[in-house]
Amino acid sequence: MKKYFHIALIFTLAVAISSCKKYLDVIPKGVVIPEKVSEFDLLLNSEPVTTSFPEQMMYASDDVHAPYTKVEDNPDANAYFWKTQLNNSVEASPAIWGPLYRSIYNTNVVIKNVLNAKDGTDVKKKQLFGEALAFRAAYYFDLATIYSKAYNASTAASDLGIPLVSSIDVTEKTPARSTLQATFDTIINNLKTASDYLPRANTSNARMNKYSAFGLLSRVYLYMQDYANAALYAGKALEGTNDLLDYNDYFAGYELPFSEDNPEIVWHRLPNNIAAIFYITYSNQLIETFSPDDLRLQLFAQDFYGIGEYYYGGPDYGSYGINVPEIMLNRAEALVHNNKADDAIDIINEIRSKRISAFAYSPLTASGNAEALEIVLQERRWELALKGTRWMDMKRLDAQEKMPAVQRKDTDTGDILETLAPKSIHYTFEIPSRVLLFNPNMVKNFK
Repeated sequence: MKKYFHIALIFTLAVAISSCKKYLDVIPKGVVIPEKVSEFDLLLNSEPVTTSFPEQMMYASDDVHAPYTKVEDNPDANAYFWKTQLNNSVEASPAIWGPLYRSIYNTNVVIKNVLNAKDGTDVKKKQLFGEALAFRAAYYFDLATIYSKAYNASTAASDLGIPLVSSIDVTEKTPARSTLQATFDTIINNLKTASDYLPRANTSNARMNKYSAFGLLSRVYLYMQDYANAALYAGKALEGTNDLLDYNDYFAGYELPFSEDNPEIVWHRLPNNIAAIFYITYSNQLIETFSPDDLRLQLFAQDFYGIGEYYYGGPDYGSYGINVPEIMLNRAEALVHNNKADDAIDIINEIRSKRISAFAYSPLTASGNAEALEIVLQERRWELALKGTRWMDMKRLDAQEKMPAVQRKDTDTGDILETLAPKSIHYTFEIPSRVLLFNPNMVKNFK
């Protein structure tokens, strides 16, 4: 009997062994393509799909402090100090690029084959097809926020995007980098098509449903500064899922529901290294902005050793997909830009009423759009800390000239080790050295 297994494909390895310049309609030796619906279903439960968040995106953000020195050379440290290359070695599989293209390969196997599966209903086949499209869109988006400039509608048609890999033939020539506009058109089209096929509820929140696709669309449109569509799709997402936990009901972070059972989580996504969150602390700059009455500080930021270093104190390894508060915040920010500041502040107050101690809570007001936007962005910073969205936010806010300089400091001496200045070229990382080695014609980000 034919056994099912998924290919742990590192895209650059496939390129390295390839000498063919055209598509070969063959199944490489040792590769077994799934044929049954149950096998495609298992593929979407595989580790490359479910544990796919690149931990380096968290290390690059100003949410965190990590105990690195500038002389260290590993992907996490290089992300933390915004070095041009995440991997300087051409021997190692490249961080972010390698795992995400491996995940994209798995989704492409489903996209290419599931509609022709030998069993199952058309509804189930289309559901799995839609899930694979939505997962792939999320991975493309991550890659674009690392390896491309921030989206700018006026330059996106000429700015460089990422290679849009849709083949499952490892001998096929590596596609060239698309334009950034083509990259985002593909992401949006994948998510919209997926939403037509996805169910309203799925077997677990680690799998995609209609509302997670809508939520991702709201995130992507917010990044693109398309505020009308960001508000539209956030609203669609909230029609099906709008639960908020009241943090007043909990004494400690470990009492909160695990991510798999948390009604706020629309898509539960783990990082490549599930223990990553335990090796970092909240940045002091972030901690100092919290009010003492903010229950997010009390529940999640724990100074376990009493030395002013605040570690994550949640119930599990964290979740880096998409959740109800983010969707609400996407909608609030979009509403401000659509001159609906009062509606935006109503959303903020709905969130804060369940995040601030009941004894101290009072609703906020804003005198106009400018003040409302400041409130929304600050609330977003608090609510989404260590949830995997901050690098995306830093990048888009920098493009809008709303991002201050970020510094890495030595906590013992107070010395500034590195600064990410506004408009820095280091908001974009270079295509990995290993990829460039095997693809000498691929256009680099830096000369």
